[in-house]
Amino acid sequence: EKGHLDGAMNIDVLDKGFEKEVEKLDRDKPYLVHCQSGGRSGRSLEVFKKLGFKNIYHLDGGMKGWVKAGYPVTGKEKAEDEAGKAKE
Repeated sequence: EKGHLDGAMNIDVLDKGFEKEVEKLDRDKPYLVHCQSGGRSGRSLEVFKKLGFKNIYHLDGGMKGWVKAGYPVTGKEKAEDEAGKAKE
């Protein structure tokens, strides 16, 4: 709702079924995990490692850092950000 990386899939690390959802992913593909600030997604790394994923990357600073650096997002956050720039 607040915005996301284009093409991102949402798997909630706090959900009881998180590990089962991760198990469904292709272990041979690379994944970038992230959350709003980096804390929750950092906790998810152990699950990925436990399940044998080799190409897992963590977005340090999360979406807040991504947006602050000026990288693109899709969704509400992007629209609000662009509206704010237009007012300046």
